[in-house]
Amino acid sequence: MSLILGFGSTETAFEAAEENAFNRAVLEMFRESGEAHFFTPEVIEKVGKWLDKRAREYRAKDVEYKTATDFPERYSYYYPHVLGDASHIVAVVSFSHINRRHPMSPDGWALLSTKRCFCVGWTDLDVLEEAA
Repeated sequence: MSLILGFGSTETAFEAAEENAFNRAVLEMFRESGEAHFFTPEVIEKVGKWLDKRAREYRAKDVEYKTATDFPERYSYYYPHVLGDASHIVAVVSFSHINRRHPMSPDGWALLSTKRCFCVGWTDLDVLEEAA
């Protein structure tokens, strides 16, 4: 992500944390499946439901913050799309980062939209295991 006035390390850290959570979830759900060498359709579906639930929680906060008198100055939410095959699980994630105190905005509101792709191949699981 390039630096844009009013946005930066907070948003980058949020995206990185979500990618790490996604990687950990894929690893955990793969372990639970008992498969040795591939992602089953059930694992792909389970990861998709997990990420969608997490995304809905962030979007609910966005709705709440829009009318609240007490709100964080910056927050984020996203819409994920998870797909996969026997070798990979991929999440295409569209992030919306909100800054309620942006110095260049007349009303203080600003939005930065980004899109990230999180990809885990079953051959990456050993590396994720070591990092966990």
